[in-house]
Amino acid sequence: MKLKVMKLRPVTAHVLLAVLIASSASAGDVSAPDAAGADSPVTIVALGDSITKGVRPGVKPEETFAAIVERELRTRGIAASVVNTGVGGERTEGALKRLEKDVIGRRPRIVTVMYGTNDSYVDRGKRNSRLTVEAYRQNLRAIVEELLRQGIEPVLMTEPRWARDAAPNGAGEHPNLRLERYMEACRDVARECRLPLVDHFTDWTAAENDGQNLRDWTTDGCHPNPRGHEEIAATLLPVVLEVLKRSCKRAIWTEPNAKPALPQIAVALEAGRPVTIVCFGDSVTGLYYHTGGRRAYTDMLKLALERLFPKADMKAVNAGISGHTTREALERIERDVLAHKPDVVSVMFGLNDMSRVPLDEYRDNLREIVRRCRSAGAEVVLCTPNSVIGTGRAGETLATYCAAVRRVSREEAVPLCDCFEAFEAVHLRDPLEWRLTMSDEIHPNMAGHKFIAEEIAWTITGKCVSLYNVEPPQPAIPRTWIMNWSLSFGAQEWDCVVVHPSVVAPRGADEKRDELVRRLVQSQDLSLIDRRATDDADGGEIFSKWLKRQWNRSHDDSGVEN
Repeated sequence: MKLKVMKLRPVTAHVLLAVLIASSASAGDVSAPDAAGADSPVTIVALGDSITKGVRPGVKPEETFAAIVERELRTRGIAASVVNTGVGGERTEGALKRLEKDVIGRRPRIVTVMYGTNDSYVDRGKRNSRLTVEAYRQNLRAIVEELLRQGIEPVLMTEPRWARDAAPNGAGEHPNLRLERYMEACRDVARECRLPLVDHFTDWTAAENDGQNLRDWTTDGCHPNPRGHEEIAATLLPVVLEVLKRSCKRAIWTEPNAKPALPQIAVALEAGRPVTIVCFGDSVTGLYYHTGGRRAYTDMLKLALERLFPKADMKAVNAGISGHTTREALERIERDVLAHKPDVVSVMFGLNDMSRVPLDEYRDNLREIVRRCRSAGAEVVLCTPNSVIGTGRAGETLATYCAAVRRVSREEAVPLCDCFEAFEAVHLRDPLEWRLTMSDEIHPNMAGHKFIAEEIAWTITGKCVSLYNVEPPQPAIPRTWIMNWSLSFGAQEWDCVVVHPSVVAPRGADEKRDELVRRLVQSQDLSLIDRRATDDADGGEIFSKWLKRQWNRSHDDSGVEN
């Protein structure tokens, strides 16, 4: 099968302290990382109508696009299961009704969503579509928002267009006239929610304009035949690979059969028994400046574990203090850590130690931290610090201190979360992606903190979870609204909202720069006032609409009219 390469929309936005930015970067090639293992727990669900279901006279189950994508992933060493949940004749309201049972209950990594042909169709004797375009838009958005809330990566797809000689609908129109409006609504939802979009309608339109008879790709002018399913799969596959690469940096293809390092904690989380986790560390743990001021990896770890274990009853305590070494850690461990009676303590020190604490003392201090935590009845996860950009703390010194953490982990039989190696693996595979996890030379931004949380959660449970599409906290301005060029150095002291350059300069902007801005903002866990591609409103109107939405969200959350 010949695979087409398409230009990808970013899965979500990613780091920025300024209101406007004018930098650019080149996107890397879409390819899967090196594969390892054949039992990787990757589930992908294809959600849709009869076009997704595919099976009909002339189309066998193994010829549907879902089956083709599964085979193609497996040839790349990714042991994926693509579950086809297409239902003939279904519309978006039907998808919403069965979302929990047929989709979320399967715990998929990715869900492809393709609807519109039935929603837009006009039955014989009728003048209106089966569902209004606005109802379709609302249903589609509700589907993807629930998937995102569950930590699942949605991939939106437009439906393929009908063949040129398709029979008219009940209103005497060609079905594409209605379908095109619904597909534009689908594109709107993808833009608004920062989701990848696979635009089959546009691709099939272009093919038809180039002389392709769509009857040759369908069984009846509407439903794809095996050739049509190959076209759908060819366009979908690169997007799935990209989402898999981004959605879990540990990557499903490394450590496919991981066992939980703390199985008793995993059992407690699964059962809904109370679990307290204390994250003990230096500025990477405790300094909120680099992550937007409202959350850090401690908060994201709680969210990650709650996504993995919906019944979890847990408390996460941030015990990080900027500038501290293992010396200060031992001085305050009773007050800041053990006083919380933790079930688990994650320990991440080293970036300050390597310039102030001799290596032998660093190892001894780590052993003492482990001993005191265990004496208090807590499990321990030792973490190497993240890798850093070329500074005086980089290179051999950092590698040596990380090796010391690994040694203590082995000697004390303590689980190891090797954040340094995890960050370096990303660096090796995609330098730009790694750089976009860092706020400065040493400290990770929110994208990096999500990554750390994913790694610690994986170490504790043996399960991979994605926090990639976790949006900034809402409402964006709970107390005050101050647009500034910087963030508060400690926990949040004021609010910061970023305005995308397109709001004030809607035309002629640099597309690469614009998408980089969106990525940078997301990595700082900030909210972005943005312009949709089809929006010609002036900047004041865009801002007013955004502010109104914030007001409504604040009102809805509090239940009190301000």
